[in-house]
Amino acid sequence: MPGPVGDLVDALVDAVDEAYNFELDMTPETLPVLDQYLRDLADTPLAVRQHKLAAAGAYFGEVLRRALVGRWVLVGNDVAAWRVGLSRCFLHVNPMGMAGEVMVGTESDLYDGSFTVADRAHDEVSEMLSHAVPMPENLYYSLSGRLETVQLVADWLIARTLQDGEEPPNYSGDDYRAVIEAEAAGEQG
Repeated sequence: MPGPVGDLVDALVDAVDEAYNFELDMTPETLPVLDQYLRDLADTPLAVRQHKLAAAGAYFGEVLRRALVGRWVLVGNDVAAWRVGLSRCFLHVNPMGMAGEVMVGTESDLYDGSFTVADRAHDEVSEMLSHAVPMPENLYYSLSGRLETVQLVADWLIARTLQDGEEPPNYSGDDYRAVIEAEAAGEQG
């Protein structure tokens, strides 16, 4: 885990231990505790909330990275631009944005809780998700629900690659960096 991510994760582990006397251990099973932490954070002053939200996003991103086998892609110093990209399929997520949406319990112009797949797979993924068992909104706006959704999409993308008779590639940080930087440039332009 890159140094800046590790620093944020350490800060979150300490904050949750202090607030709930609970030690986070980097496993998906701890995400409901983080959901509660985020809900409790919603009423704190913005300056305090932003740093703690970044720490929560870093923790979630690291849990996701470990569970689904990926890598951090740190673009610039703005933690809102950091992504986790998966290794065996082209799918990257914004863990800080996902944490923000969990905190407010809905989509928000303040937080980008999206995930991105390769352009060629976008329509097929949308179609697949439209036929998936609907997830209750309260579960979708939880980090466990987000992890489950990303896992579903990743499994589907990998299965599709195998079905086509290909081996899943091993995407690198450089593969993601170029796309993420282009996306950021498009948003600014």
